[in-house]
Amino acid sequence: MGTKSFIVEGLGNSDSFESCLHGSGRRLSRGMARETLSLEDECRKMDEKGIIHGMRRDGLDEAPGAYKDIDIVMQFESDLVKPIVELLPMAKLIQVWRGGYILNKWIGWVSLIGILIKRQNLK
Repeated sequence: MGTKSFIVEGLGNSDSFESCLHGSGRRLSRGMARETLSLEDECRKMDEKGIIHGMRRDGLDEAPGAYKDIDIVMQFESDLVKPIVELLPMAKLIQVWRGGYILNKWIGWVSLIGILIKRQNLK
C-alpha cells in the first residue's frame, strides 16, 4: 500500500525459469509491522505523496514501511524484466473485518487506470 507498481515485459531469462518477483516483498512480518511502525509516520508518508487512504492502526501490516523499496527490487530484477509503465497510486483503502483483511475499495490499475492512477510510460 502506498508505493508504485510497474507493468513489465519479461526478458525470458531461462536461469530464473522465465519468471520474476510479483512484488517488492515484506521488510517486516505482519506482527512486527503492527508492533513497530508508527501510524502517524505511515500516514504522513502517504499524505506527502497525495495518496487518499484509510490507514488505521490495525492496518499497519500493509503500510509502506512494511515493504522493501520497490526501486531497489526493480534494479535487482533488471536481467528479468523491462519496465514498460510505472503506476503511482492515488487512493488505497482496506477494511479490517473479524481479524482478517477484506478488500473494501482498491482503486488501482485494474479498475480505473486512466482516471485514478498517475501513469508514466517508461518506453
